[in-house]
Amino acid sequence: MDYNYNYDYNQVQNYNENKPGSGFGIASLILGIISVVCCCGGMFTVFFPVLSIISYVIVFACGIIGVILGIVGLAKHQSKAMCIIGIILSALGIILAIVTIILAVLGFAGLIAASLSDYSNSGYYY
Repeated sequence: MDYNYNYDYNQVQNYNENKPGSGFGIASLILGIISVVCCCGGMFTVFFPVLSIISYVIVFACGIIGVILGIVGLAKHQSKAMCIIGIILSALGIILAIVTIILAVLGFAGLIAASLSDYSNSGYYY
């Protein structure tokens, strides 16, 4: 009987050699969370225009970069769930920012129109 055991005990096995990373998915997810949080912060700082502008700049920057990184992560077959959630959160932050900016502009336009309207026909005299 010939027992031929060819064990190489000095060989190091690398189990993570063929696994795809999830760097783009994690980055997309983090940027999506930042864009949604900053959008909510921008909604509550409407009366402080400088903070609101800074918040919306952060929302658009993080949102656009988050969507791009999520798409790149999907194209490179990285963690699909994190990439999709990152894309959804980033897009949600951008959409909420656009909606709140439109509502703020319409609200301020309504205030200006109401302050400039003629109150003499309504019976109010000052």
